[in-house]
Amino acid sequence: MNQASDNQDFYASINLSAGRFLDWAITGLFYSAPHYVDAYLATRGTGSGVHPASHQDRGLTISREILLRNIYGDYQELKNRSEDARYRLLRFTPAQVQQLHDNEFLTVRNTIVPHL
Repeated sequence: MNQASDNQDFYASINLSAGRFLDWAITGLFYSAPHYVDAYLATRGTGSGVHPASHQDRGLTISREILLRNIYGDYQELKNRSEDARYRLLRFTPAQVQQLHDNEFLTVRNTIVPHL
């Protein structure tokens, strides 16, 4: 969970109102999400828990886990917007980035953290 916190701290260090590095802000938000998911999955099952080998495997696991299936759409939205920023070079406004944080990211984090 330390990596999730580090990515979240990175996001918080970006001045959204300046309008710069918003692609990195979205990327930081997204990469916090799989680390929170993986921290939760590590507590599941017998012994070492579940450790997805890829984003695709993680998505399938999220869709099947009782607690996590409620955040599947939020997780996918973070993933998709991160890919939009990184690969499709789409531009986002500070308000759009803040909305991703306040809605999708906080839903993912606040669903998982109480179960760690």
